[in-house]
Amino acid sequence: MASCKATLNFSDHSQAEITVKHDETLLEAAQRQDINLPNSCREGTCGSCLGNCKSGKVTLSGQAIALTTSDKERGRILPCQLTLQGDAEFSFDFSARICQPSDDTPFMASVAKLTPVADGAVLLSLQVELLQQLDFQAGQYIDIKVPGTESWRSYSFVNLPNAANNIDLLLRILPKSANGIMSSYLRDRVELGDRLLLRRGGGAFYLRDVKRPVVLVAGGTGLSAIVSQLRQLVDEKCQHPVNLLYGAAKPEDLCLLDEIESLGRQLPHFRLLCAVAEGNSEWQGKTGFVTDLLVDVDLHDGNCDVYLCGPPLMIDGVQKWFADKEITDKTFTGFKLYHEKFAASGRDGRIAVPPVKPKYRAEIPKKSGTKFHRHAVVIGGSMAGMMAAKTLSKFFDKVTVLERDSHHPMETEIYRPSTSQAHHAHHLLQGGQRVVNDLFPDYTDDFAKAGGNVVDASRDYRMYTNDGWKVVYDSGISVCAGRRSLLEGVMRQQLEKTPSIDYRYNAKVEDVLIDQPSNRITGVVLKEGLNPKVENYTLEADLVVDASGKNTPLPALLNSHGYSLPRESHMELNCLYTTVLYRVPEHLRNSDFTVMAIANHRPQETDMGYAGFYGDGSTLLVTTIQLFCDQVPRDHAAFKAVTKGLAQPHIYELVNACEPITEPESFNYPTMVRNHYEEMNSVPEGFVCVGDAFASADPVSGAGMTKAAKEVELLGEALVKSKSSLTGLPAYHYKQASKLVDSIWFVLGEQNYRFPHVEGKRPIFTPVINWYVDQVMDATHYDPVAFENFMHVYHHNKHYSSLFAPAMVAKILKHSVTKNWRHVYNPAPTGVARSPLKLD
Repeated sequence: MASCKATLNFSDHSQAEITVKHDETLLEAAQRQDINLPNSCREGTCGSCLGNCKSGKVTLSGQAIALTTSDKERGRILPCQLTLQGDAEFSFDFSARICQPSDDTPFMASVAKLTPVADGAVLLSLQVELLQQLDFQAGQYIDIKVPGTESWRSYSFVNLPNAANNIDLLLRILPKSANGIMSSYLRDRVELGDRLLLRRGGGAFYLRDVKRPVVLVAGGTGLSAIVSQLRQLVDEKCQHPVNLLYGAAKPEDLCLLDEIESLGRQLPHFRLLCAVAEGNSEWQGKTGFVTDLLVDVDLHDGNCDVYLCGPPLMIDGVQKWFADKEITDKTFTGFKLYHEKFAASGRDGRIAVPPVKPKYRAEIPKKSGTKFHRHAVVIGGSMAGMMAAKTLSKFFDKVTVLERDSHHPMETEIYRPSTSQAHHAHHLLQGGQRVVNDLFPDYTDDFAKAGGNVVDASRDYRMYTNDGWKVVYDSGISVCAGRRSLLEGVMRQQLEKTPSIDYRYNAKVEDVLIDQPSNRITGVVLKEGLNPKVENYTLEADLVVDASGKNTPLPALLNSHGYSLPRESHMELNCLYTTVLYRVPEHLRNSDFTVMAIANHRPQETDMGYAGFYGDGSTLLVTTIQLFCDQVPRDHAAFKAVTKGLAQPHIYELVNACEPITEPESFNYPTMVRNHYEEMNSVPEGFVCVGDAFASADPVSGAGMTKAAKEVELLGEALVKSKSSLTGLPAYHYKQASKLVDSIWFVLGEQNYRFPHVEGKRPIFTPVINWYVDQVMDATHYDPVAFENFMHVYHHNKHYSSLFAPAMVAKILKHSVTKNWRHVYNPAPTGVARSPLKLD
């Protein structure tokens, strides 16, 4: 079967027919034919591309985790995870209008010039075929589709954006033996006027606002991004000292020196230093590496910005040089180091991963004697993965984080592809903050400096639940509130300060290494990059930690080696949350609160709302949460309608008064999943999982990051207990972590199981617990002691059993007698606002 026909029906009654190849998903086929179905993750996790299959035989992959069992039974599909076995017809609840090509749509450029600039390097000049100017930052890159192939390669801009839409790219021409596909095209087939397909790449490596001396460090064709940054420094008439350090393998590999010197003459304080690894009789400069040049540079006692671009060995060497000199962001507050690793290897392009690894078994580092263990591997660079890596660095000489994305930005405004939920509001509760601040002492301060909210959970919050507002007073219970990219970006910055932690990008775990006699996982089989021809290689480890999330492949990989799958528990909510960022008018920027949350009274209500002011109050992040809902708010009118239906009108009034900055972004969270590793009789040694890979928590609770932090804390305690032996560590860790998850799932289940259609085993005393919790929630409307006890449980500072302490029970029983014997559902009339009680 070469291809099939797919008929797409939209809510505005328009229809489109596309062809779908046998080896592509419905989403890929639609995008290929300029129909951009809404999507955020392309991995089956966000549910943004949700639709219905009306007819036809289709196959849905096992990674469509944004769909519940009932969704699948009703014919719901995710185009990003669906392939066709024949002609099929689909319907979507959005109009064809929002599927128009976006700014991410590929565009054309023609080859204007190809100039040799060094031995094996060329400057490729392209004329971009866009009506508007192509904008980018100095240091960023663009993607090019290699003519005659389906492969894309990324290259940094050498120049700056310009009205003529010309771009220059520095490319390495590899020898024929390397089989580089872009090199083959440029060497054998390129002609002036050739039209190439491009797409915006971007990247987090770019020149920041210059306020102090700058050190630019380039290796190989990493020079391209550095030259672009040098051009911007000239354009901005930089008055600060600028040093450019340039390293290459041989003298003949050095390029663009005349251009660099010409640019340097336009700066008042510029210096160029070059080094080559292998000199010759004519070479008059330094022989060595760029680190050998650093000794000749005035670093102004650490008060400088350093930009590195080049191969991983160079980046690692420079970072180590600064760490050895004890020049870091922490010790020198004026010091900043920005970098981007890439490989210009047989892959023939710039991708943010290390070079192709050897085909032989990778050696783990020799034990240094300073720590108990040699090497740990963390699968997944999530918040849980980063916290785990930092914890492991205390016990292991080296920690390697395997990240499936092509980069992990340390910039707080940039979302990485694997975090399709990153647009929405996230919370790090106080129990999680305590763990994070133990791991990263500067985290909370840096989060606040970056624009995040560190606020009092009562004084700065307005919380409406159980038909009333929580009492407002200074509770001393803090919460970090902000976008996921902000929370994650700040932590990634913190992690970069630990030299023994290494990131590997575009890394996919294909299998695990097992020593059967000892029942031990000894490492992973890894593929890096998107090229199917790149061979797998092995990475040995004393401990493998799975932090890859709900859709982790590790249980299936272990099962393929004969291990039983852990029993799963599920709690199905079909939780849809949608977010819009608004611009706030001046008169609303001095509110007496920072965050407002309007919760639902279960089971009568299903919709919730959240609104948070950020920065100077000029922006407002609004998130709506809808349970058991499959109608995605696709436009501002639909989103506003959801806010209007909330139990209180305050968020709706804010939305009406503000100007939307972004379009609605939605994410579907169908089911909480828990893997019961603690019940397994034969737990493999050398392997543990944390975060959502172990057990997830619904996003309504805001408990996900905090749960992961406390699991990582337990892992650290287990490592302290195990000392020099890792035998028995997984079983011990799962036993302790399961107690934590038992507590969290009990608290969440108390609320979720109020909905009759949520499946799960309810304790016989559930009605009594529901009644008691209702009384607690009622008491929090006016009683700060009741509120504080509840919040300590909510923030995971205390076990839920503390709500049943004798003094608390006495207080609640008194409340139930003096206020109301049983809570009665008493919502305010539509549009009628109630006010919280504020205590002095």
